[in-house]
Amino acid sequence: MKEFIRKAANFICAFAVVMSPIATQHCRLYFYEAKQPEGLDEFVNTHTK
Repeated sequence: MKEFIRKAANFICAFAVVMSPIATQHCRLYFYEAKQPEGLDEFVNTHTK
């Protein structure tokens, strides 16, 4: 039983490692903003030193 749990855990970990870059690419497409938000330059200037 311990061997089965180890193999299953390894498979789940490998699957997560493989799928995470793919998932981030798809999420980025949904939240992509084509133009720069208003006030971004002022925000960056006030929060960077």
